[in-house]
Amino acid sequence: MMDKMGTARGLIGYDTDANMARRLKGVPQKFSLLRMRTVFYAVAIFAVCAFMVYLLASRSPLDLNVLRDRNPLFVQLSDGSIRNGYTVKILNKERMQQQFLVTVTGLDFKDIKINDIENVGPVPVVDVKSDNLRSVHLFLTVDAQELETASEPITITVTNKETGYSVSNDSVFIGPNK
Repeated sequence: MMDKMGTARGLIGYDTDANMARRLKGVPQKFSLLRMRTVFYAVAIFAVCAFMVYLLASRSPLDLNVLRDRNPLFVQLSDGSIRNGYTVKILNKERMQQQFLVTVTGLDFKDIKINDIENVGPVPVVDVKSDNLRSVHLFLTVDAQELETASEPITITVTNKETGYSVSNDSVFIGPNK
């Protein structure tokens, strides 16, 4: 390109200052593929790749998020029992559809019901498609006498029916002031 333009060669070069000085002195150029910078970049890239593989291999196959309904805080049913509603979001990170058992501890619940889920036994079972998030509405009912305070701590646990892997989320059950 420099010849076509009629200018001197060497105006643009991809070389180090040391090699340009060697060339001017007539000494052969030095070229080394293994430099400290090359070794540093290779080690850094390997470390980042190893860390990413570790994170991918150790990720949780299940995630859970529980949001308590804020309006109304609670509902008093005709038989005197108290009901709270919760939105439960279950994230299945597995490559196939899974069934999850939803259990609640902390109080002696009269009824545990999930909308759009047929309760076959005492523990509701939720089907979640592979790599999918399913949001369900959970209703918990307690006899009013069970509540000692206006806010009782509870734990909602989702367990994979096949593998037994479980994740828990703490929340509260709200009732009338005593």
